[in-house]
Amino acid sequence: MQEEHEDKMEYWSELYILMQEEEEAALAAASEPMRNYLINHIFPTLTPALLEVAKLRPDDPIDFLAEYLFKLNPSGKMLEPGYNLQAEKLLGKIKILDDALKDLDINIDPLLPPEAAVDDPKPKNINSMSAL
Repeated sequence: MQEEHEDKMEYWSELYILMQEEEEAALAAASEPMRNYLINHIFPTLTPALLEVAKLRPDDPIDFLAEYLFKLNPSGKMLEPGYNLQAEKLLGKIKILDDALKDLDINIDPLLPPEAAVDDPKPKNINSMSAL
């Protein structure tokens, strides 16, 4: 009986190790596109910026990093002529729509992620005929 138990434990241990190896291989394969994206697009810009933060140790490292990345970004559109103008036009249109909604006295709830949703303790009963 003891020998049978030991054989089963050995079998399960080997099976567990094989499953772990398969899972690690699957995770490595699934993470390859992300790794390539980070290596090609993020690290070349972020690494020098982080090294500069570590070297200078500014009082507000996040703000420093943001400004540094803004200036260093080789493919950013923020510095392109017309980009800020387009953004200002969009913001202007959003403000006009927002003002129009206020004038119409229409309340639109902001979009919240599902984890931020608040459950209403008193569910509302809606009569399907009341909308007609």
